[in-house]
Amino acid sequence: MLASNEELYDFAQKEFGIIQNKIEIIGLLEYLKKNTPEIIVEIGTKDGGNSFLFLKTLKEIDTYIGIDLMVKNYDKLKYLVENGSKIFSINSNSRFPEVIYIIKKLLKGRSIDFLFIDGDHSYEGVKADFEIYSPLVKEGGLIVFHDIIQDKKSNNDNWSGEVYRFWQGIKGNYDYKEFVEDHEQSGFGIGVIIR
Repeated sequence: MLASNEELYDFAQKEFGIIQNKIEIIGLLEYLKKNTPEIIVEIGTKDGGNSFLFLKTLKEIDTYIGIDLMVKNYDKLKYLVENGSKIFSINSNSRFPEVIYIIKKLLKGRSIDFLFIDGDHSYEGVKADFEIYSPLVKEGGLIVFHDIIQDKKSNNDNWSGEVYRFWQGIKGNYDYKEFVEDHEQSGFGIGVIIR
């Protein structure tokens, strides 16, 4: 039985592949447990590693919606997660009008508790995802960004793009929290704002 967040991370790394700093994502998971999100929307699911961690760690999830241009491991995710959550996967661009329509239909008038933005890493892309989806997040809900630390073009798997620029521009307008192992690292970093 997988008990600790560290074991879950290692499993996610092996079975799904996950491009996260272990310390940062575990810090976020612990923080999220205190907020008990029931409705999660994840923009940019990659191979499903984060999705797996969220669904296995956060027991109160009623509805999980993942969006990616090329959804991977969806069947594996549904098989491994047996907590009764309704899991939806949308294979498309998060900014397409039809995707926004589908999301609103799946929400059934409810608000998002936890929005995870890790899709298009261009400044315009992250800004658009924020502007489109943040109004769907409940007051007091969490909007989380991955890759808030500028990458230094080093030899790692992470490309932070311009997320760090967007993060620097908005974080001062909200109550926020950062999960960063080392502010001198190349890339990664997780930023949370409270709507």
